[in-house]
Amino acid sequence: MRKLSPLVFIILLLGTFILPCCASEQKAALSSTTPATSNISSTPITGEAGDFGIYLVDTGELVLSDRDIQTYRQDRHTFALTTQGIKHWNSFFPNSGRSLSDDKLNSKGFVVKLNGQEMYTGTFCSFLSSYLYPGVSIMTMPLTYGSFNEISIDYHDLSEDSSVTADPRNNPAIMSYLEKRCLLR
Repeated sequence: MRKLSPLVFIILLLGTFILPCCASEQKAALSSTTPATSNISSTPITGEAGDFGIYLVDTGELVLSDRDIQTYRQDRHTFALTTQGIKHWNSFFPNSGRSLSDDKLNSKGFVVKLNGQEMYTGTFCSFLSSYLYPGVSIMTMPLTYGSFNEISIDYHDLSEDSSVTADPRNNPAIMSYLEKRCLLR
């Protein structure tokens, strides 16, 4: 019992700050996805399309959804993933991502969608690669919960005139959606 008490304390402490922010939306989401007889989990279901998602362009496969996201830091453009989100993300690295051939996402295009509408596109790139993709990119690597659970969305403007290309990561519709879901930090 003593080993669980610090964990229980942390959960209660986090609940004090996080739950009031989204209480009504969380109740609505849980009532629509969780049967009344089951235990309510603090970890959202993963691998299912939500209103927000990152999909592979060539296959349409869902890579990450709003259900996989714990928080999004707008100042750094990083997603912190839930435990289930990390499991889903790591499923794209069958042998722990030790080589470029082990990375199922490397060099593949992705599309960010909100409510089924394409917001912007980009390219996944392996942390093992030295190639710099122009535009939006997401570095791919296996994650572990607790030590490193963040995915960074980077933007590289390689044009000579930076006023021509705008950084799409600050899309107001996406930021508003994440804020309403209490995911924006």
